[in-house]
Amino acid sequence: MKKGAGAIFALLLAGQANAEDVTFLGWGDPQVTWVEIVPSEQPGVWVEVVFKNENIHTNEFERLRMSYQGVPIEVTIDADRAYMKPDVMAVELPDGYLADPESLSVEEGETGTIFVYPPVS
Repeated sequence: MKKGAGAIFALLLAGQANAEDVTFLGWGDPQVTWVEIVPSEQPGVWVEVVFKNENIHTNEFERLRMSYQGVPIEVTIDADRAYMKPDVMAVELPDGYLADPESLSVEEGETGTIFVYPPVS
């Protein structure tokens, strides 16, 4: 873990707390590990939650309160700070929304994506 990474993450989180939507949170300086919510081009998929995993983590477990178009999306990162096994990203969504997959393992240096589907009318 880089020295000062926790303080940088805390400042980033505080800086986005007043934003209408929180679609990007990152760690490090520069931000080499991050979670981003982006609109999807996949048929039927509303957004994609993307996790870029590098060898920097402030905690073993992160709970990120993010949002897109006013919809809360809670992202959890269960990090292996010893870098011996993949980190796990999971999302919690409001009723009606579906995640595919609900969680996934992401190796160090890799990127993983969870697809979020909107409620069916």
